[in-house]
Amino acid sequence: MSGRGTQPPGYLPQTHCAIPAGATRWRSKRITLAGDGVRLTSAQPGIRFAQQLDASNPICNAGEYLEIHRSVDVAVFEAALRRVVAEAENLRVTFVETSDGPRRYVHPDPEWQLNIISVSGEADPQEAAEAWMRSDLAHPQDPAVVPLFLFVLFRAADDRWF
Repeated sequence: MSGRGTQPPGYLPQTHCAIPAGATRWRSKRITLAGDGVRLTSAQPGIRFAQQLDASNPICNAGEYLEIHRSVDVAVFEAALRRVVAEAENLRVTFVETSDGPRRYVHPDPEWQLNIISVSGEADPQEAAEAWMRSDLAHPQDPAVVPLFLFVLFRAADDRWF
């Protein structure tokens, strides 16, 4: 896309918003992995250093959403996401400090859940979902905690999801 100020559909600028009532934030956990891990790529030390300088900065967070205009079989949707996570190593990466410096590990099977939040009772369901997303993006993520991703399915109506 081009044009000044033009953003793709689903783009979420980072702003601070309240999480809607009833929504629960996901829980992460620190893990210990066996093996030597892999050295960081040439760009990763700079990102890591920036995060160490300001651990409260959520600048490395990214988010995107899709709007679905049809009914969703939640079990099938979750199964598809689990397959994506199983096949995409970059979603299973964690960064650990070792005696040899920081190392990158691919977690074989991170524990995670698909969060389902109903925004159907809100005056503007889309705005409520986006506010939750912006709020989540405003929180920094510890790169030593897995998983480094979050999936949320927002139900606006039986045939409208985000």
